[in-house]
Amino acid sequence: MKKEKKSKTSLITSKLKNRGYFFLCFIPMVILFFGLHTLENSKINEIHTISVNFSDFPDKALAKACIQGKTVSLLIDTGSCAEFSLQTSVLHYIKEKKFLEKLEVIGVKGDVYSLQNFLVPSVTLGNIKLKQITAREENDDFFINAGVLHSAPLSEIRTQKKIKYIQGKLGRMFLSQWTCLFDYPNSKLLLSKNTKSLISLYPSEKFIVIPFLNQKGITVSLNTDYGKKTFLLDTGANVSLLRKSQVSTKLAQEIHPGLWKCKVNTLEWDHQELGGSDFYLHDFCHEIPADGVLGIDFFKTHIVLIDFNDQLLYISNP
Repeated sequence: MKKEKKSKTSLITSKLKNRGYFFLCFIPMVILFFGLHTLENSKINEIHTISVNFSDFPDKALAKACIQGKTVSLLIDTGSCAEFSLQTSVLHYIKEKKFLEKLEVIGVKGDVYSLQNFLVPSVTLGNIKLKQITAREENDDFFINAGVLHSAPLSEIRTQKKIKYIQGKLGRMFLSQWTCLFDYPNSKLLLSKNTKSLISLYPSEKFIVIPFLNQKGITVSLNTDYGKKTFLLDTGANVSLLRKSQVSTKLAQEIHPGLWKCKVNTLEWDHQELGGSDFYLHDFCHEIPADGVLGIDFFKTHIVLIDFNDQLLYISNP
């Protein structure tokens, strides 16, 4: 009888030990789960600050990136459909790059350019480390001539300086992976996976929230002195534009032979005013799905947040 009682006691003790062992094994799993969950949340809420340089070109927003130990200066360009673009001279020194495809790209004036895409092993932008990046090769001809109109004829000195100091572009395909806050009045670009984290940094009541389309570019409809117009948001454009065919030159000023500028006093969404601006008149190609372009001059006088997931713009005066 005593042996049987002892046996039952041993069995109970054994079961308790097994349960204790199971419990001890379960604790690390719980810690790991919640640890990974916390880590994932911290990544989502993380804000990356990219310093923006306007000192070399006041009308060009430039960011530094590192490729295989070399620092390159990239134009932040929401008007470019590429992920990254690099000049031929930069791609030349990148080891282990892989050719992907040839492609044709239409410039703002309607000219067609033959370019190539390459797979680049890695790029570091601030504290963001990127792997297997698609980079479009841009030769000097495309780099100089494919972009938007300049506010004055380009001098040879400025052209050569542009080639020397701007080695590529940070395009919309990369930017659309984030919520982007362009704080150009304070020379910075903020990137995050969490829109609320970025909005919380600024007085939310100052933001005007506007829906946009993201097809052949980021386009938004606004009311102006000249009626309702569709604008392309292009941080790579060094001036804001309106199609010349939509504004009478009687209302504009010729500042260079064939180059006209007009004043737009009203830019508004749903009776909320964004402020007026000067616009240059230019008949850019019809492949651009807009009546005008909001360029770097607009971004330098506003705080602009682009939420690509919900396709909403948050715009405020600085």
